[in-house]
Order: sequence, then C-alpha cells, then structure tokens
Amino acid sequence: MSEIQEVLYPCDEDAHDGGRIRVVLADQHDWLRELVFQKVRTEWEACAQSKSGPPPQRCYLREYEKCDWSRLNCEGEVLNRWLHEGDEFVVCPDDPCVDDTPTAPDSSFFQTVRVHFHIAPNGQRVALAFDLGRIHGYGKPYIVEGEGPSATLVESDGMEWVS
Repeated sequence: MSEIQEVLYPCDEDAHDGGRIRVVLADQHDWLRELVFQKVRTEWEACAQSKSGPPPQRCYLREYEKCDWSRLNCEGEVLNRWLHEGDEFVVCPDDPCVDDTPTAPDSSFFQTVRVHFHIAPNGQRVALAFDLGRIHGYGKPYIVEGEGPSATLVESDGMEWVS
C-alpha cells in the first residue's frame, strides 16, 4: 500500500476544480479506478443522449476481488462501492437500495445502473460490465496501457457479452 496522497486528474471542462476531478489515492490501484470512472462517465453521457427513454438517475459501482475471465463475470467479495449521480463518485460503506424500475414505462434504462468491475492483481487488465436496464447491458475486457494519470483502457480480445 502506498502513501495516501491527493491528485487532480483531467476531466470535462465544465467539471469542478477547473476541469479536474479530485481523487484521494490510497493504494496502487486508485489510478486504475479513475480509468473505470472515466468509462462510467462516458457511458453516463451516452445514456443521457440516448433515444431509449429517460436516462438513469444514478449509477452504483462495485469493485470485486476476482473475475472469471472465461465468462467475464466479476465475483467474490465486494472490495469497494461507489454511488454516482452525475457529478462525483461517492464511497458507499454498504450496498444502497437499488431501484430496478425503468425510468419510464417505455424506457430501456433502470433508475439505477449497476457497474461491476475487477482490476487484475498485476494492474494490467480490467473487467468492466454495465447493467443498464431490461435490455441494455454489456461487459468487456480491457488492457491497461501506460501508468498513472496518462494511462488508458484499451478494449482487448477475449470474452465479451451484450444483452
């Protein structure tokens, strides 16, 4: 575990802190979690622009201790939880009540989107799955290219699912 420190990562121009988001680093995988948060922000914006009904109201993220890479299924103990409602990712000590109802009768989205992810212990792979609604969901494996704030997640070959 590395020393706890605070770092500013670039994000949207309209964001607080002059286009930067504040993340408190507590261990070696926190910069990788920020890459996951960036993917969630991108999906959040896509949902807001979708014609599949009103967008979700919140997003609930869970980080799992392991992954069955052959099925791209995050499993085991939940290590961390966050709630995202469009601005920040707030740490949740426990599982919040998740609203499975659609955002509207004809909507494909749930009120609360669920995101499951796992960061491989070596920090070189990430499994990321979105449960967006009754007929919207997908999971993909990613390879981490680079390190720290300049790193990126690149889609990799391997198991992938879409519903």
